[in-house]
Amino acid sequence: MASDLSSFASLQLIDSTESSNTSSSDTSGRSDGDSSSATNRSGHGRLAHRSGLLPETPRNGNPGKRRRRTSTVSSTHIDQTLTAMQSPAASESSSTFRSAPIVGSQSIAAAVATPGSVSSSSSAFPFSPDLSQSQATVATTPSNDVGPAWSQPIQNSQSSSRSIGVASVHSAQGTPPGACKACGRTDHKRKSNKKCPMHTPRSSSRSRATRGLQSLRKDGPQKKIEQEVPNAYAKVIFEIRGFVDSPSSSNIAWRIIPESKRFRLSTELDVKEAVLGKRMRSMLESLVIHMQGATGKDGPFKRIDVFELLASWLLSTHIKWTNVRLRKNKMLDLSESELMVFIAMYLFLEMTSWSFTVAISHLRADLLQSLQKLILTEDRYNEILGSFSAQQSSMVDSSSEVWDGEHDHVKEFRKFETEVLAMSRQIMAFNDLALTIDDELIGSRAGDVQSKTIAHRKAGKEGLKNDAIAESTSRVLLAVKHRERIDYSQDVVVESILSEVCEAYGNRGGSNIVVCADRGYSKPRLWGLLLDRRIRFHMIADCAAHPFKVKSKAKHSALNASDVFEVDDNPRLGPAVFRAEGTVGTDKHFHAAAFRDYSKDGKTAVVIRFVESGVMDHDLWSTISMTPRRVAPKLLKHLLFKSQLFVSAQNSLEKEGEDIVTNATRPLTILQRTADWAVLRQFRITGTGGHNIAKLDPTTHSFLFENANERFVENHEQSAARHLFRSWVFSKQQRTSKAMRTGHVNEGPVTRALRLQKWCIQLFEVGLLMATEHPWLAVSPDGIAKVHPPGNLEHDGVWASVEIKTRVANQHLSAAEEKIVRSQSKYIMVSVNDDFWWALVKTEHRGQVIHQAMVLQLDYVLYCVAKPSGLLYVCLVHVPSDVRRSYFDAIEKWKHLATWVESPEPEVPGAFDEDQRKVLMSLVPIWTVVNERVLERGPLAPVHRFRSAMQVVYNTLKSGIDGNTQYVAQLTNSSRNRLAFHQLVALRAIKQLVVNSFVIFRCITVAQQQAEDFQGMTHAQIRKACSKVGTLADFTHSLVLALFDRASLLVSTPQEDAQVPHMDTLSREQIDSILAQKPKHRKGMVAFFNNPEKGARVRLNPVNHMPLPLGSRQWTPRGEATKRVPVQKVCAYCGAMAAFSCSTCTVPLHVSLRGNQRVSCFVSWHQRKVIPPPESNTS
Repeated sequence: MASDLSSFASLQLIDSTESSNTSSSDTSGRSDGDSSSATNRSGHGRLAHRSGLLPETPRNGNPGKRRRRTSTVSSTHIDQTLTAMQSPAASESSSTFRSAPIVGSQSIAAAVATPGSVSSSSSAFPFSPDLSQSQATVATTPSNDVGPAWSQPIQNSQSSSRSIGVASVHSAQGTPPGACKACGRTDHKRKSNKKCPMHTPRSSSRSRATRGLQSLRKDGPQKKIEQEVPNAYAKVIFEIRGFVDSPSSSNIAWRIIPESKRFRLSTELDVKEAVLGKRMRSMLESLVIHMQGATGKDGPFKRIDVFELLASWLLSTHIKWTNVRLRKNKMLDLSESELMVFIAMYLFLEMTSWSFTVAISHLRADLLQSLQKLILTEDRYNEILGSFSAQQSSMVDSSSEVWDGEHDHVKEFRKFETEVLAMSRQIMAFNDLALTIDDELIGSRAGDVQSKTIAHRKAGKEGLKNDAIAESTSRVLLAVKHRERIDYSQDVVVESILSEVCEAYGNRGGSNIVVCADRGYSKPRLWGLLLDRRIRFHMIADCAAHPFKVKSKAKHSALNASDVFEVDDNPRLGPAVFRAEGTVGTDKHFHAAAFRDYSKDGKTAVVIRFVESGVMDHDLWSTISMTPRRVAPKLLKHLLFKSQLFVSAQNSLEKEGEDIVTNATRPLTILQRTADWAVLRQFRITGTGGHNIAKLDPTTHSFLFENANERFVENHEQSAARHLFRSWVFSKQQRTSKAMRTGHVNEGPVTRALRLQKWCIQLFEVGLLMATEHPWLAVSPDGIAKVHPPGNLEHDGVWASVEIKTRVANQHLSAAEEKIVRSQSKYIMVSVNDDFWWALVKTEHRGQVIHQAMVLQLDYVLYCVAKPSGLLYVCLVHVPSDVRRSYFDAIEKWKHLATWVESPEPEVPGAFDEDQRKVLMSLVPIWTVVNERVLERGPLAPVHRFRSAMQVVYNTLKSGIDGNTQYVAQLTNSSRNRLAFHQLVALRAIKQLVVNSFVIFRCITVAQQQAEDFQGMTHAQIRKACSKVGTLADFTHSLVLALFDRASLLVSTPQEDAQVPHMDTLSREQIDSILAQKPKHRKGMVAFFNNPEKGARVRLNPVNHMPLPLGSRQWTPRGEATKRVPVQKVCAYCGAMAAFSCSTCTVPLHVSLRGNQRVSCFVSWHQRKVIPPPESNTS
């Protein structure tokens, strides 16, 4: 299809003047290859003449000067096109069109007179060899007739704005006076207006044929090119479709699904389990079956077994490819054992930052003496390294290795790209694949990189990009295609790599496969490709074909008003989910959705748009996921109500504090300034809002205001509504003001300083507390403390809520210091309405202090004033019960402004204006679901943020390529070698195969260890079990040693350690009989396993040495709850406490790195010939 599009684009853009001057003898005597090569030298018409549609253009008799080209398609060539389409031979193949006979221009007029003759030939359109993949129609109608419905242009502003253009073709009678010579129009001069399809910007240096081809590809799967013939009053319309009924902004019928008024609440782990749990278990089961079928054994599988299977093509083919280059340079041939050693040395060198000499010295220390002689010299290593390439070389033609700007050799990687990952695709071929399509940037500053890309957000920063596809749950790379400098089409490449993956499991239709892609790939053409293959997909989408448009950006939309559904992105609006169902044809359906999240910058809300087909269940669309927030262990000691964190009260004082709080309130959150705290404090009257509406009542002025002029305030319902709205919904600028940031940061140091005071018995932190009898009242104190009254340390102590305020402004600091001097103490007893109350408690803080005492029904509040450098003074404020009652009566009359949200059909009171009512109604769904969950089950575990389930699914599926790239980066030492790009691609493939082997080995190990119960494991449990198998560094180090061992078998090197037999000579009974003699103490154990007649026979043989946890036990610390801790024993290698043991040697060993170790104790134990004595403890 791509070649047909190239040919058709060239038809429009070829110079009619030059082609008309070309004689038949100039082309008849030249072969197709000669014509193509001559055209390549001609520049502007390169792509057009290469396709074979038009004859070669001569240089007008002057070989040193080219004739000036124009971009008008001649009527002769249009006649050739129509004649070729009408000929019976045109239906045989698309190539017959290139050699069609030539007739006169009168054929167009004849076709207009007898339109039936043209319609009968429309089925023989040569650009459509297979109607299952492409569709093309041709129609000729008079220009003043609308014609058949199927031939009408798509009435869409987007398609018209992005169309290629209309090329006018003039007959022999000439153009109208004053008309543009390029298009025949009279409204502008030639090349002077961008509306002219032949307009060329002066700054562009690319050929017009190349621009036309690229614009055709950008326009998507369905476009129309029209050639108008003004004098003949006829029009020829070519309609090209890349896929049958492929979706575009013009032929998708959207139906809006009503917005859900209720959300579902779920944890992030539950959402991942619903989407990926079954797929992960299916992958483990399929991997074991495929490995057994590929290797011919039931297992257990070793690391070298997996790597040799995945790298079988590379190991067999690159010996031939590398030897060709070695022979050219008159070097020794590469043997199979040398290739094994080279790969092992390359991996070991890339894992470290040492020099060649230092790295090899460490490698020798890890190898048996019989294997050390296999290590290559530095010169030999560099010879093989310089001959390793991703492109096949020829002994005869050396020009294929010449890299220059005129020839793009990336296309020569295609065989290597396809074959090197073929076995990985076969092993990973199962029906529940979750695939990720993304681009990678291979960092390289080599001079032979033909098309460099600089992207600071990519890991490579500068290099060549490729398009890759990987399995999302395991991060196994399945296919990759590097981008060519010219003729690159993202749609064609994506279809190619998808086809390679589908062919691995018999090219069956989608089954249960899921594809995820980011906004760079999510376009209507990809949607159509996946719908045609019945493949499910879930991807983010920002293209113009998406039905939902952000309101602030809707004016830039190219869709018609009837096709656009605006999403209001007011920064104060709450979360919302918008859905639409798209229909293509009669049987293809998919969904589009938009999620409005909270604002991040205070200017607009975040709107994320998705397209989806068959991945998410119906309930997940309206599900809000809770991302947990990590709680520091040191905070748990001073935290109340931490049962949701599976930690019980530690002492009697903590239990007493919980009883004091629950006497009048109910905890809604565990911490403050979390996502659940921000939601639940809405539609409740808290400290700041309560102070602002209480001062509206004159009865509170006696204890809120000291001066009479401060007591004049507005007293009406609109004022109360305005104050409450500001306390519930505040802008980003208010939230991040400098004073608030300083106060928030200072709360932690002030709290720690209070705990150090002699009069402070204990201070606990709490979250949001709701009044039990009045759910519309809440408070968020900075703590609950038990303190001694001022000057009386012998008192048993009183319980008080804590309110911390930080003074930042200089005038406030100086005023506070003067008050300290007058009080002659930094810890003062204060009562409401006394002199210290007016002097030490600021006016705007008095209502908050009383509000805390009223909600908690406490007599005391600890009012602390601090500066960024430390405490200024502390007041133990006594709040009498009559003051608390007057304050409650003042705010109770406004409770209807908050309680309306609890009704079955909430309706915002009229005291709020129209914009406020809209904002508040948008906050109701998320508040309702969180509030109901908390009132039913208690406080949530601290929530970092609320996200849509669509975001969680996308982020989980999208991590395939990124995760694989991070693994490869762990094996990359970019500063060691300066390589050509074709060498870098081949060497990077080795690392990708190692990463694939590592991931597959971990999954197979978990499946075999949990053979009976892994089907009952969740997605999170499987990932945790895989991470315990080992790290990539351990796997690579073990693989390096195994490659040396395999190389020794290939060259049949005599083993110096002949006293150590091969594992095949030892049965399970023999191993058990040898280990029965194992001493219990570490010193005797090391000597036993160093004895070649005893334990060394088991330790140094390639048996199934697997790390197994020693188990767990219950432990009850003093004053703490009982919990389970891992069992630990003395490591047989280093002497420290270890929690794992070897499944075969049955000795405790560390599986993770300790201190300055390069490899773990587990690896060193099974690879070193002699175990160091217990006194050395070295690795």
